Amino acid sequence: MDIQLELRYVQKGSQSNSEIPEEYYRSELNYIEIPLFLKYHFHSKISADIGIAFGFLQKSTENDGYGELPSDSEFNKTELSGLIGLEYQLWKRIIFNARFNYSILPVRDHPGEQTYYLNKGQYNSVLTFTLYYQLANIGK
Repeated sequence: MDIQLELRYVQKGSQSNSEIPEEYYRSELNYIEIPLFLKYHFHSKISADIGIAFGFLQKSTENDGYGELPSDSEFNKTELSGLIGLEYQLWKRIIFNARFNYSILPVRDHPGEQTYYLNKGQYNSVLTFTLYYQLANIGK
């Protein structure tokens, strides 16, 4: 079992597929994220990781079919999320990673400060696929 620390720039958000201006919506949230993982190796080339990530919001924008929207409620400047993923080592220093990331705390309150049981606001849920180039393998 290993511990892994990363530093990432991540863009999260959502977008509707509608081309009708009244139905179109897009949000972009740009974070500097610091994930910390526990990594378990099933095989020399396959591992699973679980951890937490601390995100720091750098920029947020929301648009509809007519342009940028004024913010009704601000996005939180920090994010705490849980992560789980699988890795496969393709070559000596090239690694493929699939990871799921979900906010533990809301990134923004619901409009009108509504709550629904345990749903206290808007959350990020992200599925990522990444190719890593490993610079060093410290301690191996």
